Amino acid sequence: MWGPSIVGFGRYRYTTPGGRESEFAMVGLSPDKKAITIYVNPDFSVIEEPLERLGKHTVGKSCLYIRELKHINLDVLEEILTLGMASMKKKFKTWDE
Repeated sequence: MWGPSIVGFGRYRYTTPGGRESEFAMVGLSPDKKAITIYVNPDFSVIEEPLERLGKHTVGKSCLYIRELKHINLDVLEEILTLGMASMKKKFKTWDE
């Protein structure tokens, strides 16, 4: 758990623009009243093409917002998460816990 409402898988360490080191889940899920938030790779360039095939969603800085699972292709979501995690393993110190 990452805080009271984020279920996360794996972890990675990053440095903020201000120079502070922090850690977060490689992939995270958080339910909300308006949408399910899926925390993915902060570098969206590696998942641009699959995002076009995902279905109805919006994006934030490093997350996807999905209102209803019935509006997305779950196989494409799996592809996005796999690509995102592989990219993160190349760029950051990661742990698969």
